[in-house]
Amino acid sequence: MMFAIPSKEEKKGCSWVEWLCCKTRAEVAWVQDWKNIPQEFYPFLESVFLQEKYILAIQQEYDCSVVLFRYDQKPAGVAVFFKSTFYTKDWRGGEEWGKIARWLARKWEVASQEQNVLVCGNPFVSGPHGFQFDNQLTAEVKADLLCQAMDQAVNELRKQGENIAICLIKDFTCYNKDLVAHLKKCGFGAVGADPIMVLPILSHWNSFEDYTEGLISKFRSKALTAYKKSSEVQAKSLSDGEMQNSVDQWYPLYEQVYLQSDNRWTPLSASTLIRMKETLGTAMIFTGYYWNEKMVGFSVAILDDSMEAHLVGMDYHVSKELYLYSRMLYDFVQLGIKNKSTEIVFGRTAVEIKSALGAVPVELGNVMRHSRSIPNLFVRWITHSLEYETDSIRNPWKQQEELLISERIEKWKRHE
Repeated sequence: MMFAIPSKEEKKGCSWVEWLCCKTRAEVAWVQDWKNIPQEFYPFLESVFLQEKYILAIQQEYDCSVVLFRYDQKPAGVAVFFKSTFYTKDWRGGEEWGKIARWLARKWEVASQEQNVLVCGNPFVSGPHGFQFDNQLTAEVKADLLCQAMDQAVNELRKQGENIAICLIKDFTCYNKDLVAHLKKCGFGAVGADPIMVLPILSHWNSFEDYTEGLISKFRSKALTAYKKSSEVQAKSLSDGEMQNSVDQWYPLYEQVYLQSDNRWTPLSASTLIRMKETLGTAMIFTGYYWNEKMVGFSVAILDDSMEAHLVGMDYHVSKELYLYSRMLYDFVQLGIKNKSTEIVFGRTAVEIKSALGAVPVELGNVMRHSRSIPNLFVRWITHSLEYETDSIRNPWKQQEELLISERIEKWKRHE
C-alpha cells in the first residue's frame, strides 16, 4: 500500500457559469482497508485485476492503491495506482533538437534508462485494467478525476521523500480519444506503444479442431507442427504448493524471458506469483512443461470473461529445438476455448508469431507527463522519440472467419 489519503471534496466546473453555481462535488478516496469499500462500488470492480483477491496478493510486495471516485454525490468509478520502476535500453531519437536539448532532458531526468513511475493501470498486465467509470460520465469529468488522484498521489509521495519522475496512465481502450484530449489539458502527452495482441474466441469453436478449421492450410500446418515437434514435452498444471516446491526450477526460466526485453517494468517475484495462485485459485492456471523429467518452461493464464495469457518462462535453447513457445501459445488457445473465454489477451511481445495463430493487434491509449512542470516541457519530445519495432503481421484466417474475427475485435474495443 502506498498510502491512504482522507477523502477530499472539491468543486468541479467546466465553465464560469458552472464554477459560480455548480452544485456537484467530486470526491477522491484512497482505500487503506479493502473492508472500507462500500458495496455500491462493487459494480466497478468486475475485472479480476481490480478485485480484492488479486490486489491483496500484489500489495504485500508492491506499492499499489485502490482509489474510489464519487461525483454528484454518487459512486462514479474506481482506479488502481502502482508505484513502479520502468527500464528502457535506449531512448532514441531527438537528434534534431541538438546537444543542448539532450543535455536538458538528461538533467531533468526524462531520458535516463531507469525511471520511478506512478502508474494508473497495471504494469504487470497488458490491457485496460487501470480504471472503470460510470458510462454516463463525460470524458472531461473522468480526466478531472484521474488528474486529481494523480496530483494527490505525487504530493503525498513527495511528503514521504519519494522521488517520482514520470506519471503514466496506461492501456485504455482506443475509443477514449476524448479522454486523451482532456488529459492533455492536465499536461499529459500521448505515448506510442506496441499494440497488444488479442484473439477473440468465436462462439462456434467448441474444440481446438474447430479453431484450426478456420485457418488457411499453411497456418493450420504450423499448429500441427508445434504439437508434433513438442510431442516429448509433458504439460502439468501445478498448485500453489507445487509451485512453492519447484520454485528453483521455474523462476530462473521467468528471469530468462524477463531479461530479454529492452523495455520492462519491475519483475514479479516468485512469492507474489505463488500468492496469486493461492488467492486466485482456479482463476489462475500455472502450467509446467517437462522434458526428460526436467522443467523447461511454464505458462500462467488468468481466467476472467477474457483470458489473460499472463506470462511465460522457458529455456530458450530447448524452446528452439522443441517449438516450446509455439506449443505454449496454442495451449493458451485450447485453454481459452475450453473455458469459453470471450477472447485471449496475449500481450505485446512476439507480434509475428502471435498473429500467425490468429491474434489481432489492438492499439491502446497511453498518456504520460513529468511530475514537475519544467521537465514536462521535454516529455513530448522524448515520447515522440520512442521507437517501437513491430514485426510483420500475419493473416492466417479464411475469409469468413476473418470477418467474424474483425467484428468481434471492434466490439471488444467498444467494451460491448
